[in-house]
Amino acid sequence: MAQDADSIVYKNVLPWRGCEKLYLNTRTADVFFVFESDDEDTVKIGAHKSILSANSEAFDAMFYGPAKQEGDIPIVDSTPEAFKEFLQFFYLGTVKLTADNAAGVWNLGKQYMVDDCSMASSNFSEQTLTLDNMCWGYELAILFEQDRLMKFCEQKISENPKEIFKSNGFLTCGSNVLARILQLESLNCDESVVFDGCVAWAKAACIQKGLDETNMQNLRNQLGDLFYEIRFGDMTAEKFFMRYRAYEKMFSTEECKDIFGMIASMDYQPPKFNRNARMAVLKLNKNTDQLICDRIDPTCHHEKYSLQNSRDDTVFSSNCTLLLKAIQCNELFHYEFACNKSTSNAAHSTNTIPAVMNVIELSNERWEKNDSYYQYNKKTIYGAQVILHSSHGTIVHLSTPIVIRPDRKYNITFEVTFDGCYTLMTMKRRVQMEQGVEIGFHERKFGQANSIRPHLIHANGNQGLVKQLIFVKFEE
Repeated sequence: MAQDADSIVYKNVLPWRGCEKLYLNTRTADVFFVFESDDEDTVKIGAHKSILSANSEAFDAMFYGPAKQEGDIPIVDSTPEAFKEFLQFFYLGTVKLTADNAAGVWNLGKQYMVDDCSMASSNFSEQTLTLDNMCWGYELAILFEQDRLMKFCEQKISENPKEIFKSNGFLTCGSNVLARILQLESLNCDESVVFDGCVAWAKAACIQKGLDETNMQNLRNQLGDLFYEIRFGDMTAEKFFMRYRAYEKMFSTEECKDIFGMIASMDYQPPKFNRNARMAVLKLNKNTDQLICDRIDPTCHHEKYSLQNSRDDTVFSSNCTLLLKAIQCNELFHYEFACNKSTSNAAHSTNTIPAVMNVIELSNERWEKNDSYYQYNKKTIYGAQVILHSSHGTIVHLSTPIVIRPDRKYNITFEVTFDGCYTLMTMKRRVQMEQGVEIGFHERKFGQANSIRPHLIHANGNQGLVKQLIFVKFEE
């Protein structure tokens, strides 16, 4: 209680105490909601028009609008238990929700335009959902257009796809939920796990409908066009072949050709299959926040390494799946040549050197001996304008971290604006890190050696501009 010279302010609890006493009070009720059932007696739940209309435009229109309803109000799309929990929002200061009625309360909140009810149901679901019923919560979030809960469920599904695909909630979810899951770009698993989950879902759907779940055509019919949302292009040839051998009749001849085309070439675009690679949102390993691949070899004598054609290439691979977060470069120097070509000044002409950096995913390399050139499939997965320094090294933080997969090689390229650039330091060809992680650096030639293009772009495994790679690892 507070007071001033002319008045006293007192916190009055009588209104909400009185309102709580009116909850489900049939003696004072002026409207009854009726629930009928074929095998049970009619249930009537009493309420008060003025209280309901004060907190719901839908109820206000029902009781006092131009087309107001008189007498008892029949309810056909809710159970009595869910409706009682729903009415708590109009009468009680503390609301208690149960898992059995959460969906019903949610639906009533949306139907009668009670935002607090929808928000409370969403919070309740976040607090009570487990991996086993996460897909059930996701389905509710989609049905009732609850963006916050949808994002919550998508995050949990993306982080735990292996457990989700084995859960009862996933195996019994609707095809609309499966479609949304397959469209997630952040599923943290190999695509073969996604395929196995889809097959398990299709088998469960067949059993529910009384169909033979061992019939491959039945499985395929349950998936329908969702089959094309599986990112087969992200699988290795070995993993796809294992699944093709087990479920051969699920695939047509043309679909097999398309899948092998996607696996063999990143440039191949099939007419139906989703070709986009997933970009997983990875959980940091609990043992370390980051893994630093330090290439500097302190035992070796450092020699000058000149960029060829104003370009540097660093080709590397990993023995496990990682997330590349940053790239650290050596100091980059620039020779300024004098007019007399026989002499040169080794002074740095500038302290900063603009460059274009790209990260390129390589696959399916082969050497064409007759034409003397290397052939490979490539896809640029990251690009940025950067500034390299002569006075100190440069660290490039990737705005979008890159998933590094163990069955591929990656080329980090820097193309500078000046001729005659060079760097120092001798690098390791192989770096062993914690948790069994190993990064290999590869000598590699790109391009074609002929009269038109007489030089090859050369990547030396123990020299170059990149001196550190900074990763995080998938959590096992």
